[in-house]
Amino acid sequence: MNLLKAIHFTAFSLFLTVGSAVVAQQAEGSTFSQKAEFSADMSLVLPETDHLPYAYDIDITGIGFKNAETAQQYFRGVSNNLVHFEANEEGTKVTMRLQYQNLGQKEWTRNDWNAYLATLQARYQDYLTRMND
Repeated sequence: MNLLKAIHFTAFSLFLTVGSAVVAQQAEGSTFSQKAEFSADMSLVLPETDHLPYAYDIDITGIGFKNAETAQQYFRGVSNNLVHFEANEEGTKVTMRLQYQNLGQKEWTRNDWNAYLATLQARYQDYLTRMND
């Protein structure tokens, strides 16, 4: 009887291991984040994709922050209840997370998000000018 339990346990463990590997591979293959970029005037437009992901990775090396601390402070300052930014320690990349849960019952399309982001462009540009002075 103990041998049968050991075989069942081993088979179950193998099933969990293989299942976890398959799930991890699918998660890596699916897109939880996409790449986006700021234009020279700090406009931000979500790229065309099949779906709206939870997060966007943005290379900020071209923005020209004085240092990593300034980049981190900048993105903390421009985050709001719908768009949250988090800069990495090096100040070279920022992750932008769309706060879908704060929309309430509304469901925004990519066009809705892009229209909203367009309203923030002047704020992003002005704050960048002040941060780099």
